[in-house]
Amino acid sequence: MALLFPKPNKRRKADTGKDEAHLRLIRQCQCLACGAEPAEAAHLKYGDPLRGKPGPSLGKRPHDRWVTPLCPRCHRLGKDCQHNGNERVWWERHGIDPIDAAIKLYEASSRGRKAGLPEGIIVDTMRAIVRKARRRVVE
Repeated sequence: MALLFPKPNKRRKADTGKDEAHLRLIRQCQCLACGAEPAEAAHLKYGDPLRGKPGPSLGKRPHDRWVTPLCPRCHRLGKDCQHNGNERVWWERHGIDPIDAAIKLYEASSRGRKAGLPEGIIVDTMRAIVRKARRRVVE
């Protein structure tokens, strides 16, 4: 018997930008700016089209791939924190390339989860990325 109506195409789920598993891993890293723990997932709002980071859109939080670990003081509570003032200038003042760090952290997180690695191994890899990014600042 022939179908009178074709089956609807399965539509791809829209990418909401949410990745709770990645955010959980980020929160287990030390602060990218000062090394303190615990960390929060700090979303990068400014854009860098050359590296695939879209600019801010009104009322929307960036995709969770664009986060770095920051302690509460560096992220939102301190007088001189990421949320107060020009974010790009704040990162430049700390000598850190947060977009590069976010890309490497998301790649490590995604690759580790797809491979089925234990969370501890993924976090160790991500902590090494943060240490390397911070070491460049100290040297």
